[in-house]
Amino acid sequence: MKTILSNESQVFLRKINMINEQEVVYKFGDLFIAENSITGTKRQLDSIPTHVMENSAKPDLLKG
Repeated sequence: MKTILSNESQVFLRKINMINEQEVVYKFGDLFIAENSITGTKRQLDSIPTHVMENSAKPDLLKG
């Protein structure tokens, strides 16, 4: 299942130059994938900061 990381995590990864402005990161199983939203190219990110990994594991609240 593909889970897009939060906006805060995306901004942080751009700030530390792990991804560029055209890329978004999602978690696919136990892998973190950066996908270019314009070209569709994908690459695996190997060294994600721990707090980003922890934030991606938190379930979202269901609104009802």
